[in-house]
Amino acid sequence: MTNKSFLATSYSVLAKTMKRALLATVAFSLAVPAMASNQEALKTGEWDFINSAADGTSYFGQVQTQLDDQIVLKVRVKGDPTIENKDYVIITAIKCGEKMFKQAGGKWARPTDDMVVKWWIEFACQ
Repeated sequence: MTNKSFLATSYSVLAKTMKRALLATVAFSLAVPAMASNQEALKTGEWDFINSAADGTSYFGQVQTQLDDQIVLKVRVKGDPTIENKDYVIITAIKCGEKMFKQAGGKWARPTDDMVVKWWIEFACQ
């Protein structure tokens, strides 16, 4: 192997490793779902409808970042009757291949059938 081909191979491996490290860092920093209540910030951007719950809460989504089968998903929640500020954003990480989401505390988990995050995974991984 020539010096040039070794460097090219090393660069390719390094680039792939750095991309994975970046996603891992982003996912780790989002381990605790972030909530934003700035009403002006919520009005910007393209939001796609995900689903509505029986209590009238509606969910809209934006895929923020994707690397391989991992996605950082931003979910806008509107009309939540259990929260005083009924319009807010949650950011979570999702593994599409395993249909898992990042819980508070940094652990990956599979949603149960009664969790709205199941809709979010279906939306993000379509």
